[in-house]
Amino acid sequence: MNFRAVYKLINKQSAKALEKAGGSLSAGANVQQWTYGGQSWQKWKITYVSNECYKLTNNNSNLALDVSDGSLAAGANMQQWSDTGADPQLWKIEYDSPLMYLPSNAC
Repeated sequence: MNFRAVYKLINKQSAKALEKAGGSLSAGANVQQWTYGGQSWQKWKITYVSNECYKLTNNNSNLALDVSDGSLAAGANMQQWSDTGADPQLWKIEYDSPLMYLPSNAC
């Protein structure tokens, strides 16, 4: 994986891209899936942190992908938030060739 690159993250089942809703630049903006259109808010930087954990940062807002309120519940909302380095912003990335997916559990 090239950590200087910017990635589009496409869901294997829906073929929709991970994006922040409406291209918002605000912390707390919802993250959703949407048809990929090449927009900057549909692109993510992936940064290795440690112990197989990664941080995903939106290319447009430079805010981190975050589990809202640090929830452990299935179906918890995702949002973008200032980088805190906390567990709700750390992700394991597993490869399921040819598409990459993000499991719902943080590191």
